[in-house]
Amino acid sequence: ILHIPFADNPSKKESLYISPNPFIIPEDEGVMIKNFPAGSTIKIITISGFLIKEIKTPSDQSQIIWDGKDNKGNLVGTAIYLLGTHHPIEHNKMAKIAVIRK
Repeated sequence: ILHIPFADNPSKKESLYISPNPFIIPEDEGVMIKNFPAGSTIKIITISGFLIKEIKTPSDQSQIIWDGKDNKGNLVGTAIYLLGTHHPIEHNKMAKIAVIRK
C-alpha cells in the first residue's frame, strides 16, 4: 500500500514552515523553509520525481532560504514542487511549494 504523507494532516510541530507560498519569482527574494531537524538534507523535486535542488544543512541549522535556483544555478519554472527533508535519526518531512515565475 502506498502511503502518501500529504493525505495526513500533520500538527504544526510536525509540518514544515514554507513562506511565502506561493513563491513568486522575481518579486520574492527567497522562500523561508524551516521546522526541520538541524543537519537535514532537503530535496526539491518535480511532481514527476526529477531532482531540482539538493541542500545539505549544517548540524546547527534548522532553517534555510531557497533562492528559487536549481542545482545548476538556473531559476526554476512555474510549477508545484515537492519538498522533502531527510535526517538520519529524526522523522522525514514532506510539503508542497508553488512557484510562479513571471
